[in-house]
Amino acid sequence: MQIEVDELKKLIVAALDHVVADLGVTTFQLDGSEDFYWEVAAAEMWDMQNASPKIHVGSLMDDCEFAMRTAAAMAHGIPPDPYSLIHVAPLLRFVAENAGAVRS
Repeated sequence: MQIEVDELKKLIVAALDHVVADLGVTTFQLDGSEDFYWEVAAAEMWDMQNASPKIHVGSLMDDCEFAMRTAAAMAHGIPPDPYSLIHVAPLLRFVAENAGAVRS
């Protein structure tokens, strides 16, 4: 199996378009109770032999701040580093899990 990046991009754009156009959701308010999440380091995430990976804490607010700084840099012609997707992924998951509950 291959990951088709162009197809993945189409899916993400279409899903976000649906959230905005059909569900009417354009923003999410993060509060302290929703900020933190569990994450596993990349070296351990794909190692199924390790039954007890170390769990770290991620922050949606930190991810959001990083994404906003990246967007600001893009506005000045600086392309994002592909690794920035590490910060976008938790935000996309939050949107996916909460889009139906929020109407703006």
